[in-house]
Amino acid sequence: MPLPFFSPAGRLARAQKKIGRGKFEDATRMLVGMLNKGLEPELKPAVFLALAEAETGCGNLGNAGYYARQCEAALQDSAPDENAAETLARARAILAGP
Repeated sequence: MPLPFFSPAGRLARAQKKIGRGKFEDATRMLVGMLNKGLEPELKPAVFLALAEAETGCGNLGNAGYYARQCEAALQDSAPDENAAETLARARAILAGP
């Protein structure tokens, strides 16, 4: 069953699809809008990681590092889940740089 279109998880999925297609600026706008509206704590690490990936694609490495650090902090504040280790590894890879 597909995610509801306007749900936070649905918007995150669409933003991740845009990142996969190379539309980094569009994804960044969507994700920042989600942060401005407020999110459930369990979605914050995924949104920050997607923002870090989108900013890396745009070439804004300073912003990418900021969002990767926010992702790490959100992971520490949230309850551990099955994707936490992978999310943390991807955030640290962005922080390590090219």
